[in-house]
Amino acid sequence: MPALYPYQTEGAAFLAARRRAMLADEQGLGKTAQAIQAANLVDADPVLVVCPASVVSSWRGDIARFATPGRRFVVVSYDRVTRQPAEYEDLWGAVILDEAHYLKSPSAKRTMTIYGSRRMPGILRLAGHVWALTGTPAPNYPVEMYTHMRTLFPESLRMASDPARTYDHDNFVQRYCVLRDTGFGAKVVGAKNTEDLRARLQPHVLRRLKRDVLPDLPEIRYEPLLFDAPGLVASLAEIPAGEMAAAREALKSGAGGLQALAMQLATLRRVTALAKAEVLRQWIIEFLEQTDRKLVVFGHHREPLDYLKGKVGVWFRKSGEGLYNLPSIFGNTRQDQRADAIRRFQEDPRQRVFFGQIQAAGTGITLTAASDLVFLEQSWSPADNAQAAQRIHRIGQKSGCLVRYAMLAGSIDEAVQTVLARKSSDLSKIFD
Repeated sequence: MPALYPYQTEGAAFLAARRRAMLADEQGLGKTAQAIQAANLVDADPVLVVCPASVVSSWRGDIARFATPGRRFVVVSYDRVTRQPAEYEDLWGAVILDEAHYLKSPSAKRTMTIYGSRRMPGILRLAGHVWALTGTPAPNYPVEMYTHMRTLFPESLRMASDPARTYDHDNFVQRYCVLRDTGFGAKVVGAKNTEDLRARLQPHVLRRLKRDVLPDLPEIRYEPLLFDAPGLVASLAEIPAGEMAAAREALKSGAGGLQALAMQLATLRRVTALAKAEVLRQWIIEFLEQTDRKLVVFGHHREPLDYLKGKVGVWFRKSGEGLYNLPSIFGNTRQDQRADAIRRFQEDPRQRVFFGQIQAAGTGITLTAASDLVFLEQSWSPADNAQAAQRIHRIGQKSGCLVRYAMLAGSIDEAVQTVLARKSSDLSKIFD
C-alpha cells in the first residue's frame, strides 16, 4: 500500500474517531485515500462508496491501491442509489459520500434517499460510520451545510439560547444567511454570523488547504483572458432583450440570482460561449505553436467545445501529429472512454489538449500533465469552477499552475466574474 502524507494519516484518524464526520480538504489533497484508510482503521466491512458516475473508475483504482486486502467495497453512483435505494439498505460498516455537496438540497430526491426525510429514513440508518467528503462543503451559501449538519451531526444545530431546541431550515437561513428580495422572491445573497457557524462545524468538519499541508506544491494563479472583438460582440444582438434585462437585475443580487435564472438565460450563455469560441480557437493554436506545454479547456455548453475540439484537431492533423481523437470528457462520454481519455492525456506527450464539460469532468479526475487551464465559459457556481481548476493543481503537479478565464470585452462575462469572486470570498470566511 502506498505511503500516505502525514496530513493524510491525520485525516484518516480524524474520520476513524467519529461515527459521523466530514472531510472537507481542498481539492487535490487525496480525500479518497484518507477515507479508505479510515475504513481500514475501524475495520469497516463492507464499505459503500457513493460518488458521481464520472469517478466510479477512479474510486475502484484507489481502493485497489489503499484498501486492506480482502476488505469489501461497493462503489455506486448517486443516480443508481436514487433509482434503486432498496439495493443499498444494508448493515454497512461504513458509508463514504464522495462529493457530498451533491446532497445540499433538502428537497432533492437523492438527498432524501440517502439522508432521509420525515417520510423516509434514508439508506444511512444502518451504517456504522458515515463520512462525507467534499472540497466545496457549501458551494454557494451557508444554507447548503444544513442537510449535512441535520443528518450527520445534529447536535451542532442546538440553539445557544435553548439547547433543547435545534435550528430548523428556516431558522438556520435567518441566522446564517443574508436575504434580499430580488423581485423573484427572497433569495440568499450572502453570509452572516460566520464565526459562530465555523465554531459549530469545527468538531465535526476537518478542512486543510494545500498551502498549509503541502507548502512545496507549486502555486496556482488565476487571471482573466480578455478578448477585444467588437465584431463578435455584435453577434450577441440575437439575445432577447428580456434576458439581458433579467441578467442585469440578477447580478444585483449576486450569482445566486443568476443561478435561479439559469434556464431563462440559456440563450445569453450559449451565444456568449459561441462568440468566444472563435477567438479562443486562435489563442489555443498560438499556445500550441509557441509552447511545448499541455492545456486543459473547460466549458459549460457542448456545442462550442465541439467546435474548438474540431478546429484544434485540424491543426494537429496539419502539423503532422496524425491525431484524430483528442481526449475529452462530455456528459455522454462512457466510463471506459473517460478512463481512456485521462490516460492518453496524462501519458501520451502528443496529446496536448484536453476538452471537458465542467459538470462532467470538473471533479474527481487528475489532469496534472498540464499546468495551464482555460475556461471558455464559467459555471455560475464558483465552487464548480474551483473544482474544475483543481484538476491540474493536485498531488503530482511539479509546475506552477495558471488558470485563465476567457472573457469577451463588452459582454456580461465581466460582471458575472466580479459577482463570482465576491461569493467565493463569503464562503472562504467560513471554511478557509
